[in-house]
Amino acid sequence: MSYNIVLIVPDMAALQELAFDNGIDLQNPDWVNQPSIIDFFNQEVKKLTESFKGYEKPRGIILIGDEWTPENGMLTPTQKYKRRVIVKKYEDDIEKAYKKTSKIF
Repeated sequence: MSYNIVLIVPDMAALQELAFDNGIDLQNPDWVNQPSIIDFFNQEVKKLTESFKGYEKPRGIILIGDEWTPENGMLTPTQKYKRRVIVKKYEDDIEKAYKKTSKIF
């Protein structure tokens, strides 16, 4: 695995308008697979990483439908990411992202 993948946990309140405009129900867990949502985040990541060097730019995204909190074990009480826990939980999604095309954007 020689390139970056981004895990995105969106602000659900901010995502409401985009979902509504595209007829997507955010209560349905399949919203993370909707092409319009994926395209939106691909474009946002592309804009935010324009100044990155080629090897720094992520080549794929994984949308996460669950908020990360200390209560569900994804964050420490001081709001730091528990990287090992996150990687373990999303291991299958990460493997799938690396098996897809080498460049999504």
